[in-house]
Amino acid sequence: MLPTVWFDSAVWRRGLAGLGLAVAVATQATAAPTLLVDAHSGEVLFQREAGRPWYPASVTKLMTTYVALSEMRAGHVRPETLITFSANAEAQDPSKMGFKAGTQLTLENALRMLMVKSANDVAVTIAENLGGSVEGFAAQMNAHAQRLGMTGSHFANPHGLPNPEQFTTARDMAVLARALIRDFPEAEALFRLPAIKLGKIKMRNHNGLLHRYDGADGMKTGFICASGFNVVATATRGGRRLIAVVFGGATANDRNETAAALFERGFQPSFSFFASSPPRLDQLDNVASEPGDMRDVVCGKGRKRATENDDDGPAAAASNSDPDGIYAAVRVDRPTPSQTAAARPSLLGPVVLGDAVPVYLGPARGDTLLAGIAPGGSGGAVQVAVPRRIAPTAIPVTAGVAGGRGLGSSAGAVSSPSGGNAYAPASVGATVPLPPPRPRF
Repeated sequence: MLPTVWFDSAVWRRGLAGLGLAVAVATQATAAPTLLVDAHSGEVLFQREAGRPWYPASVTKLMTTYVALSEMRAGHVRPETLITFSANAEAQDPSKMGFKAGTQLTLENALRMLMVKSANDVAVTIAENLGGSVEGFAAQMNAHAQRLGMTGSHFANPHGLPNPEQFTTARDMAVLARALIRDFPEAEALFRLPAIKLGKIKMRNHNGLLHRYDGADGMKTGFICASGFNVVATATRGGRRLIAVVFGGATANDRNETAAALFERGFQPSFSFFASSPPRLDQLDNVASEPGDMRDVVCGKGRKRATENDDDGPAAAASNSDPDGIYAAVRVDRPTPSQTAAARPSLLGPVVLGDAVPVYLGPARGDTLLAGIAPGGSGGAVQVAVPRRIAPTAIPVTAGVAGGRGLGSSAGAVSSPSGGNAYAPASVGATVPLPPPRPRF
């Protein structure tokens, strides 16, 4: 017997009828999880299959980032902590940065690469340096998930590459998104970087909503064949911030249009899918079942091999796709039969690309997006994360500090060999400007 979810298909039909909308309800076997939540209150504005298990793919990296930021907050590491690539990290499948074993970079630069390039080799490097091993770091991920109430999630790796023991739900990913917003407001800009630049190479964020949707201001996409195209996204208008979770898109464009449709309706005054008082996110139940599998739909025989990089392709001007009827469910207008069959105007605007934020290898150079997360220290040594063993209690051993001295706080400069600042406290222009939300068009 499956646990009760907040509404069944009959309730869904009645709700849509009350909105004057027509939609074909997807079956239990084909419906992909979809969720819209008020980020501040946790009020659920729309949900379908939000407690159904699903493969997270690279949205896993939101939890990887949550663990890394938690380690900073605890004082175990700092944004400028140097982490080192291993042979295991170098051997990871794409998407990846492609650095060789022995390469060092700061933890903050690693997190920038993780959020924009979705680099699997970087995810493993973070895991091995902060958790002692991929397995040790996964244990930390699961401990945080349990503490946050993510009862339908289990993590086996830090990147989301295929693993039958790695699954989540739309509900749980919304819980995690709210936790990142609540617990680490100083890291806000990390989730909306439009692009990064390594030397002369620019890499655009896979999250097409950041480039095309009015008010989009975070978070992360993901793709493997089994998951389809996933996204956890945030957008803000008129002081209201919403979280949309869309799993199982057949294409990147379908996923983005579905998220945009949810946002558009959610920003309408007093919108709620529920006739009575809407439930809170923590009142949604996770369902005990096998994760959905989109492999045949997305990567089946005769289909072009899809990748997470599909967001980097040309933007579609219009679409006649309506994944599981979500477009029809949240549109204010009711399309005519002829309009339903024809291509609908895209809910996404023209592509607007923001400036690329620099990333680099080696020690910090005086720029940060993460000021104020790690507690201050004293001294002037460069901190290096030493790969740690997990004690029998599963509590990691504290990372070492090169030179035996703590790092200076943001109030005191850390001297570099050239006499400049090795890390912010910022002289004028030293900190990286916070990327704003996508401008209105």
